[in-house]
Amino acid sequence: MVLTSAYAAFVTSDNLSPDDALNEVYTRYIIIGGSYMLSMAYKINNEQEVQPHLEYKTADPKWSPWYKGYKLTWNIRGVGTSWENPYLWPGVKYTWNAPKSTANLRKPGAIHGSRHNLMARGRLGGILIRFFYAVINFFLLACLYEFGHPQYLLDAGPMDFAPEKESIIRRGVHVYFGRQMITPVTLRDVSVRAVAAIENAAGNFLTFSLYHDVCAIFFIAVGLDESWEWPPFFGNITEAYTMRRWYVNTEVQLKVIF
Repeated sequence: MVLTSAYAAFVTSDNLSPDDALNEVYTRYIIIGGSYMLSMAYKINNEQEVQPHLEYKTADPKWSPWYKGYKLTWNIRGVGTSWENPYLWPGVKYTWNAPKSTANLRKPGAIHGSRHNLMARGRLGGILIRFFYAVINFFLLACLYEFGHPQYLLDAGPMDFAPEKESIIRRGVHVYFGRQMITPVTLRDVSVRAVAAIENAAGNFLTFSLYHDVCAIFFIAVGLDESWEWPPFFGNITEAYTMRRWYVNTEVQLKVIF
């Protein structure tokens, strides 16, 4: 059932909406979500009850089986489970050990450090703050697409993206060893690539953050989730000062159990 549904969603993902960026995010989620659901099916191993190490740690005994299933099936990052990625909230190792209300934050020894204490916000506070973030992300994304590309900043044209200029490293090595090149590496080549790389990274950051906040607003508003169950999509960028730490702390914090 999972494979059939994932395949049907994948082949029709291009027609989901007029927004190509949304369709791309949706396609990525199909791949990651389908893999996660298959892994959960194998972990349960045909048993009727969910195994303890897969159970939601803060599950309420009054929850219906359908609600428990929702909490696990769509919880790709494992928020609130024993296999949750650490530090999904900045400064908080695991969500189940953190205070979930403003009153608990005032207690001695309480854990702080979450983004504007969104972890301890109620439904209305979590929605309003995330709506504010979503508006800012949308505005910055619009400015990036309008003014942050090489064509606008550097007046780049077709010649800057010609096939003979694609390989900058090989051309740079030839120039370094004194070999004559028809298209030597110039400062403009480096600048065009730098602007394009920054535009791509910033675009992904703002796009994923925007969609994440919109989804969080929806699921918190309908009462399926609480504010603490939607940690930031990206980690703290100030911790990403090496390539390894970039993928551990800043890149998309998804953990798919195979």
